[in-house]
Amino acid sequence: MSVKKRVLTFLFAALFCFAFGSIVPSRIAILDNRVVSDGEVLEILKVERNIEISESDLKEAVARLEASGYFSSIIYQYDESSRLLTIQVKEYPVVEVVVAFEGPKIVEKETLEATSTIKSGKPLNPSRLMFEIPMTLEAMEGVLLSKGYIPPFATIEWTTDKDRADIVSGKITDKIKVTFTVKVAYLWEVTIDAPFSADTVKYLLDKTQLNYLKQYYDTSPLIRWINSKKKYIPRVEDVNRAIQTIYSTYYANPNGQWGIDERIYQAMILSFNSTLKNVRQVTLPENVKESSALSMRISFVPVEYVSSPFILKSVFVEGNVKIPKGEIFMASGLIEGQEVDNETAAKAIQAVQDLYTQREYPFIRVEPVIDSKIGFFSFKITEPTVRDVKVSFVGPQKTKDYLIYDKIVIKKNEVLSLEELRNTYAFLNNTGYFAKVDIVPVPVGVDAIDVEITLEDSNKNNRIGGGGGWQNGLNIYLDLGLLNVWGYGQKISTILSVTLPLPNNKEVVITKNGTETTTRSPSLDTTIGYSIPKIGGTNLNLDTSAKLKFSGFTTTVDSTDTIVTSKSQETEFLFSLTPIYNISPDQSVGVTAGYEYIRSTSDVATKTKIDGTIDTGTVLQSFDGMFTGLSYKFSTRDDIFRPTMGTEFGAGLTLRGLFGKDNKLFLSVSGEYTHFMSIGDPVLGFRIKTDQLFPLSPYGVYRSYLLSPDMYIRVRGSQGIGQNSYGVTVGSAQLRYPLTPETASVPVDLVGFGDLVFFRQVSTGDIIGGNFVADFGVCLDISIPIIGMVRLGYGYNSYLAGKSAADGKLYYGTPFFGFGPAF
Repeated sequence: MSVKKRVLTFLFAALFCFAFGSIVPSRIAILDNRVVSDGEVLEILKVERNIEISESDLKEAVARLEASGYFSSIIYQYDESSRLLTIQVKEYPVVEVVVAFEGPKIVEKETLEATSTIKSGKPLNPSRLMFEIPMTLEAMEGVLLSKGYIPPFATIEWTTDKDRADIVSGKITDKIKVTFTVKVAYLWEVTIDAPFSADTVKYLLDKTQLNYLKQYYDTSPLIRWINSKKKYIPRVEDVNRAIQTIYSTYYANPNGQWGIDERIYQAMILSFNSTLKNVRQVTLPENVKESSALSMRISFVPVEYVSSPFILKSVFVEGNVKIPKGEIFMASGLIEGQEVDNETAAKAIQAVQDLYTQREYPFIRVEPVIDSKIGFFSFKITEPTVRDVKVSFVGPQKTKDYLIYDKIVIKKNEVLSLEELRNTYAFLNNTGYFAKVDIVPVPVGVDAIDVEITLEDSNKNNRIGGGGGWQNGLNIYLDLGLLNVWGYGQKISTILSVTLPLPNNKEVVITKNGTETTTRSPSLDTTIGYSIPKIGGTNLNLDTSAKLKFSGFTTTVDSTDTIVTSKSQETEFLFSLTPIYNISPDQSVGVTAGYEYIRSTSDVATKTKIDGTIDTGTVLQSFDGMFTGLSYKFSTRDDIFRPTMGTEFGAGLTLRGLFGKDNKLFLSVSGEYTHFMSIGDPVLGFRIKTDQLFPLSPYGVYRSYLLSPDMYIRVRGSQGIGQNSYGVTVGSAQLRYPLTPETASVPVDLVGFGDLVFFRQVSTGDIIGGNFVADFGVCLDISIPIIGMVRLGYGYNSYLAGKSAADGKLYYGTPFFGFGPAF
C-alpha cells in the first residue's frame, strides 16, 4: 500500500471514530495532581494508550475518577491532531489518620488503622469526611470489642486539627489531621456489694481471680517486673468469668457449682449488667502515675438458707464416701450450741464443697437440709460417678483408638477426681499427636457425669530439637524426625551432632608433665532411630537405633625434653534394641540390648629437643562389646515444650563392654527428677539430675564415654571443659513467663534460669564431686510453627569467666541458642 493510500485510510478511520464519538489516545497526560500519582489515576480510569474508547466509556471512566473522592474538579480534553488525552484534576485536602493511646497499647495501631474507612494520606472531600469519621470510629470500636475490651475500660474519641464547622462547609484547603485516641483505664479495685462479713467478701474476691491495679502496687517493686500491666485492664470474659465464679458458690447459688437454673441465670445477667454500670472513676494515690483507673462493684442477692438465726442442736452428714464424716464436720466449722445465721450456713456449705475440691473431688453436690425450729443442720452429699467417657474429633481422625484410650485414666462408675482429669490431659497432650485437647465434665442428672474429650489431630508431623553454641567454632546438635505420620504413633528420628572448629581452635591445659594442646577436627555424630508404641495394641513399645560417628583431634604435649604430637581419628558404630513395657500411662520400664564398636587410630611423633630426632609410630585403641541396660520412667508432664504442670522421674542402669576383647567393663548409672508448677502466669520448673560412671576393670572408662559437664548447662561454648568426668550432678531451675496470650500463633516466653553442675574427674571419690560450673541468664523461647521451639539467650558461665580471667580478659557473658525443651 502506498503512503498516500495509508494517509487516506488513517484520515477516514479518524473521521469515522469522530463521527461515532470514539477516540484512540496515543498519550495520556495527568495534570495538577500532587498526592495521587499518575499510576493511581490511570488505574481508576482504566483507559489505555492506542486502544479505542468510546465517548460514553470515557465519561464512565471520568465518573469513576470522580467517585474516588480524591478530586474536587476534573476536566478532560482530547486533541485529535496529537491524539493527546489530557486529564486535569484538582485534589481535595489530604486527610491524615492518626491512632494514639492514653494508657497501655492494648491492640496494635496497625490493626486499628486497617479498619479505617478514611484512606490516610489521601485527598478527601472535607464535607464527606464528617460522615466517614463515625464509620471509622465504629469499626475501631468493633476491633476493641473483638479483643474483649469493653467501655468504660476502653473507649475511643476523635479530634481534628481544623474547626469542624469549616470542615463541614468545605472551606479547608490544606491538610486535615484526624486523631483517634484510645483511652484505656485500669481496674483499680473490686468490691462486692452483699451483706457479708469482710472475711467472706475477701474469700469471694479471691475466688473471682480478677486482677486489679491496687494489687500490683501492694506488691514489692522487686517482683513487679514479672507482671504485665495489661492484665489489669479487664476484658468482658474476665468480668463474665468472675460473675460466673460467684454464682458457682453456695453464697449465690443453692446448687453451688453443680448447675445453674433459669432463675440463677437471669440473676447472673442482671449482676453482669449492674457490674458494668457501677464502674466509677478513682482518684489515684500520689505514687501511682497511671493515666486513669476505675473501680468496679459486683452486687448479688445471697441465697437465703436461714430466715432468722437459730441455736444449733445437731449436725448430720449423709451420702459421703470419699471423705470421712469427722473431717466434714471440722471443715464446716459448725459447733453445737452456736448461733447460726444465713452467712454462717452459706459459709459451712461452701466449706464442705471446698474440702472436696482440696481433696481433688470438686464434682460433688452438697444439699443442706436445715430445720431451724429444732436446730438441726444436715449435709446431704452426692458424689456423682462417671457414666461414660466420650471421645470426638475436630476434623478427620488419624490417630488410632488404642493410642488414645490407653492415655485416658478416668474410670467409669467411680467418682471423678481432678487428678484423673489433669493426668488424662497431660498424657494425651504430651504425646505430640494432637493440636487440640479439650476435656469437659458434663453433669447427667443428679448422680452421674459424662466426660467429653475433644481431640484434633496435628497436621504438623515434623519434630525438631537440639541446641548449639559457639566457641572457637560452631557446635550444633539437632534432633530431626517425623511423628505419628500414619496415625500409629511411630517416631522416626535422625539425631545429628556436628562440630566445625575454627582452624586456630586450641584447648590448652597445663599439667605436671608439660603443656597439653588439643586441636579438634570437624566431627559428625549421627543416630537414626525408629520407635513404635503399643505393638499390636499391647502394652509393649519398641525402640531401635543405629549410630555412626566420625571425629578426630590432634594433641601436642610439650614437656621438658620432648614434644609429642598425636593425630587421632575415631570411628564409632552402635546398634541397640529396646523393648519398653508400659505399666500404666505414666510409668514404663525398658530393657536395652545392643552392640558397639569404637576404633581410634593415632599417629604419634616424638621429637627430642636435645638432638632433634623424631620417632614415629601408630597407636591403635578400640572398645567393643555388647551392652545391656534397664530403665524406668514416670511422667505426668503435660507438654513437651511448654509444660505448666507435672512431674517426671527417670532412672537407668547400663553395663557396657560385655564380651569385649580387652575386658573394659564399666557401669553407668543415671537418675533425674523434674517438676513443674504454675504460680499464676509464670511457670516454675526445677530439675535434679545425676550421671555416674563406675569402672569394673583396671583400665578405667574408655574416653569416649567420659562425661562432659558442658552438656548439662545452657550457657556453653563448644566443649569448653572437655569430656573427662566420671560423675556429674546438676541442679537446674527456671521461671518461664509468657509474653504472648495463649491463643497467639507464635507463643513467646521470657525465661530466667540457673544451672549448677558438680563433677569429678577421677574414677574414685564422692558422687557430688569437688569441681563445679554454674551458669545463669535469660532467654526467649519462641514456638515457631513447623520449626518448633527456638531459644535465644544471653547468660553468665563461671567456667568461661574463670578462663577469661586467667587469660587477662574481661568476661561480659555469652550469647547462646538452642532448640527443643530446656529440660
